[in-house]
Amino acid sequence: MSRFVSFAFLVVSLAAFSGCVGALDRTGRPRVAAMPPESWTAARNSAAPYRPDAWLDDFRDATLRGLIEEALQYNHNLAAARARMEAVFAGIRLQTASRLPQIDANANASRTQRTSSSGFQITGSRTNNYNVGVAVNWELDVWGRRRHRVNAAVADFLSTRAGFEAAQLSLAAAVARLWYTAVESRLQIELAERRVSSFKNSLDIIETGQRAGTSSALDVHLARADVANAQSDLIVRRRVMDDNLRSLEVLLGRYPAAEISADTVLPEITSVVPAGLPSELLSRRPDLIAAHQTLEAALERQEDESRNYLPDIRLTGNGGTSGDALRNLLNWNFLVWNIAGGLVQPVFRGGTLAARRTVSHAAYDAAVADYAHAVLVAFSEVERALVAGATLEEQRSALDAARTELTQAEVLALERYRKGLEDVNTVLSTQRQTFAAESAVIALRNSQLQRRLDLYLALGGPFLPSSDDAAAPVGSTKPE
Repeated sequence: MSRFVSFAFLVVSLAAFSGCVGALDRTGRPRVAAMPPESWTAARNSAAPYRPDAWLDDFRDATLRGLIEEALQYNHNLAAARARMEAVFAGIRLQTASRLPQIDANANASRTQRTSSSGFQITGSRTNNYNVGVAVNWELDVWGRRRHRVNAAVADFLSTRAGFEAAQLSLAAAVARLWYTAVESRLQIELAERRVSSFKNSLDIIETGQRAGTSSALDVHLARADVANAQSDLIVRRRVMDDNLRSLEVLLGRYPAAEISADTVLPEITSVVPAGLPSELLSRRPDLIAAHQTLEAALERQEDESRNYLPDIRLTGNGGTSGDALRNLLNWNFLVWNIAGGLVQPVFRGGTLAARRTVSHAAYDAAVADYAHAVLVAFSEVERALVAGATLEEQRSALDAARTELTQAEVLALERYRKGLEDVNTVLSTQRQTFAAESAVIALRNSQLQRRLDLYLALGGPFLPSSDDAAAPVGSTKPE
């Protein structure tokens, strides 16, 4: 009873995320692992109201929405997960059927030949026997063991279904990640192409200066090296985009032919993280729902095994007709029946019953610890995603400022070089820094999108608009 009380305490506190995230020690008493806050510590300066459906709307990307829909429909791993979920659902029917009487129809026919001899005389007789009937077997669930097995099967299904929903969420995030990484790759390719062109223009200027005697052979070699390095970087960028597109096509269930055309624009997310983002949002995370249902299944199996010393009560019955001619099978005057009851009490099983109880208790303790850990990890993921989003915005401002300054410095360095006031190394160094800053800005913009995806994934919200976006208590999902 103490274990059940402890379990109820844990479920209520973690489901609402307003109490303690805890586990149970060996005595069955709850021990505190963490005290979750009412709101996130990293998001206390926001000013926008919370909208539970602000997911894909933030990206304003119709292409991404179509890709996610395609992946959810055609991804093969998701199809396999759906099939496994259906198999687990069948387990509920198996356990439910075990609580009901088992009825079998039977029909038999036999012929018996008897012979006897007396001296030289041999006599024989032949007897026919026909019977048809019904056999009923029923193991009464007096102690509720089979009921707990059914409950455990239901919890297993709910856990599997939540795992399937988690797979959908992860797939949507993976598609978005690859899509925006491919877009970044395309932008980096365009930048690399401009870099090659710019370095070639610089090389032309330097080679002209060498012929005029204002540049040295060393300047020419350095400029040519920059052109070659830029061309090498361009090749790498193209290979990276090819890899991203092929990986994306596999997620979509397509042949990896790199036929998808990546966009040339990374969307800007203008929405800010809402103020007072409630920690209860984590209750909709599919992985936490799955962990909760695994915990409930472990509790039900523990309750089942706690009754394994009790006797089994079984009822059996048979009824039908029997006779020496087929026509008698339809004659109720030849009706025969019997009914019996039995009780089987375990006496000695070599310690197997105690071992099974120990296994069920250990599985329950492990499920409690796994659930508590999953909750803490979920809080950590949200906090880190919130911090990353804020710091990346600050980094973006610094990089934009550096890019602006370097762009102006590049123009000035080239003008001073043409006037003979700067050497070629200053020009080449400024060009390298300018392109590096532009490349960093592109990569950072993708990082901002990735971190927003991390936040959505950590909060467990859907990537496709749904009327069921509102948060529901952990474990509230019911089988259809």
